[in-house]
Amino acid sequence: MPAQSVASTVDLITTCRDSGFVQHGLRPTGGKRQRLNPDLLAGNMLTLLILAVAVTGCRASFAAGPDDLSFQLSSSLSPQVLRVFENDAAAKRYALISHLNPFYVHGDFNGDGRTDTAVLVKNRDSRKTGIAIVHAGAKSAIILGAGRKFGNGGDDFNWMDAWHLYPRGVVERGADESAPPTLWGDALMVIKTESASALVYWNGKRYAWYQQGD
Repeated sequence: MPAQSVASTVDLITTCRDSGFVQHGLRPTGGKRQRLNPDLLAGNMLTLLILAVAVTGCRASFAAGPDDLSFQLSSSLSPQVLRVFENDAAAKRYALISHLNPFYVHGDFNGDGRTDTAVLVKNRDSRKTGIAIVHAGAKSAIILGAGRKFGNGGDDFNWMDAWHLYPRGVVERGADESAPPTLWGDALMVIKTESASALVYWNGKRYAWYQQGD
């Protein structure tokens, strides 16, 4: 709710308190008419207004624009992840999106024993899509794609139509000529169905790409 609207509403409540509308308000009690306390009534109205503004502000902070998730979908993400996209200047350049199901994946991607989150994003300027990874306890996101070139995926992951968690374990040799990586933690399998797939994994310093199939 805009500050001007709040101020106007407060002025209206004050006017009602000082006018005969509130001062002469009556209510039935036990068959008798009892005069309302105008200050108490106005105070209760103001309290309700403040609570309504607070709730509206909380809901709007996670769905501020047309590209962002609805309040219901964003509620599936942890408060820590939402705070990153609300407070980090770099992360604010990206909108959370949900064109794939699931639109986020949990896993221990960097192998520290804690749960990290990978979520689909879109660059607000270029409209290019990608993946943001937020490590547990982090105050910023690592962006793959969405305007930043990453592996064979390029800088736009609009080709990706499926993805899922690849639990930490042995990686079989894929289309990549290099030896399969040893995983520090869980990985992400990113897929173009009936076409190609790749593993996105943490190599101890950064995220890397390993082609699985063409």
